[in-house]
Amino acid sequence: MDMEKSKTIIIVLLLGLNIILFVLFLYTKSEALLSAQQVGKIEKTLELNGIQLNAKTITNFSDMRTIELIAPENLEETASVLFFDKEGDAEGKTLTVLENSFLFENPLGTGTIALTEKSIKKKCDQEIKKIGNFFKLNGSLVFDGIYFDGGEYAVEYRLKYGKVLLYPVFVRFTVNENGIIRVRGELAQVAGFSGDERPIYSSDEVLFNLMYVLKNDFGVQDEIKIEKLDIVYYSGDTITTESVYSATPYYRIYISINEENIANFPYLVNAYTNTIIY
Repeated sequence: MDMEKSKTIIIVLLLGLNIILFVLFLYTKSEALLSAQQVGKIEKTLELNGIQLNAKTITNFSDMRTIELIAPENLEETASVLFFDKEGDAEGKTLTVLENSFLFENPLGTGTIALTEKSIKKKCDQEIKKIGNFFKLNGSLVFDGIYFDGGEYAVEYRLKYGKVLLYPVFVRFTVNENGIIRVRGELAQVAGFSGDERPIYSSDEVLFNLMYVLKNDFGVQDEIKIEKLDIVYYSGDTITTESVYSATPYYRIYISINEENIANFPYLVNAYTNTIIY
């Protein structure tokens, strides 16, 4: 009888402990979330300082780990096979490879194309599928933006690994009326997440810090609009001689100033330290 009573007491204690641990887990998760009320206060504070938040606020700032990347081997050899796949097809074309980056130039282009964003993206979508299949990266090269620059269009794709976007692993197409005239890329394979989870700054802390820098350090007085806000992984100088290197979570912030869209030049903010890269 005493044994049965002891078992009952132990079971009750274990159930109580599990409930306490679950409550602590929920509390910890809620501590890493911004409430709707907090988001409203962020928008109001920015507005009072001449900044309009058009982007969706990131409300979750749970701890994050770094990602380990592996630079490709024999990139020059493999890229040559991709871009010079036909005998006698190299006329006017050049390929430059430096460590994990390549630049393929074809001044004559891939063929006349209508200069509409829809037509350009369709053509680049076809080409990025070939590149992704060829290099067999462990992730998907996904569309990350199109912009007009110096009389030409630039179309960017970046590697998506799980739910995260890897800023240093990209392919950029340059397009004019002759089609694709340039392809630049920096490639890597993903080894996986590494190290312990570390706390990151919340999006309000990051946005208020950027607001201070723009207003006080740069003296911007014109209207500022935050057009897009997300978290990507970034590794600093991505042309690297290292065979294995790490990428760190960064907030990526696209802004426009006085209606001038400068979205192709985002601010990157280290999520661990709240340090801004200009």
